[in-house]
Amino acid sequence: MQTTRTRPAPITGDDLDREQQNIRYEIATLAFHLLDAEQAAAGVLPWVEAPDAHGRLLGCWETENGSLGRLTVLRAFRDDAELARERMRARGSRHPFGAGEHLTDLTQQSFAPFPFVPPVRTGAFGPVYEIRDYHLRPGGLPATLAGWRRALPARHRVDPLTVVMYALDGPDRIVQIWPFESLDERVALRRTPDPLHRRRVATPRRPGPHPRSHLDHRLAHRVLTADVRRLRDAGERAGATVTAEVRLSGRGPARAGSCRTAPSRGAGVRPR
Repeated sequence: MQTTRTRPAPITGDDLDREQQNIRYEIATLAFHLLDAEQAAAGVLPWVEAPDAHGRLLGCWETENGSLGRLTVLRAFRDDAELARERMRARGSRHPFGAGEHLTDLTQQSFAPFPFVPPVRTGAFGPVYEIRDYHLRPGGLPATLAGWRRALPARHRVDPLTVVMYALDGPDRIVQIWPFESLDERVALRRTPDPLHRRRVATPRRPGPHPRSHLDHRLAHRVLTADVRRLRDAGERAGATVTAEVRLSGRGPARAGSCRTAPSRGAGVRPR
């Protein structure tokens, strides 16, 4: 039985209201030994739904490509204050995310959405997700925002975006999350050179702000369009991308609000 895909929220390029711009996101990356995947994931949902928890769970994925033994948890918060309260809850716990002794590392990073990108909508979008992490040269964010503002509305209509956001701490960087129906769809999009196919392959999944990002070409290649070139040209004028990371998260859709893993297969809440 085929799952009906959720309709994405529209993106026009216009700034959203202040309440939506004030939303903050957190990406928590839980690292563990591969054999501990199930135990590490088991406590996440109780942790994020505890009575004293803040924020809302949007996505939970186990990595299949890139650094293995990782669980990525995406949550949304009303504003900086709510995010800070939840961060302190994790810092003060002996067993953050309910994983305790199964974790080898825990990283929590804060992000703000691009001002014209609507809040993440949960639903049936994946079940395969690609998480792209681009480090920018200092001062490169304003031109990157401008380029995305011009190009994203058109490409979002044919290849919907889950979210694109910029870091509030650590190095200057942006993170993008893109859904795919399957790994086969992703490979087909990457290998399709025919411009007549652009109604479905309208843009690559990598709208990075510079055409020479340090990405594995086998993962990064996409059919380019004028919209994406504008994005990249804007980024190049502002300051090139210096590093990039691609993580392809697992198959196996889970119902909204769940976080589970299985051997050799990722699973996750389907953002939006």
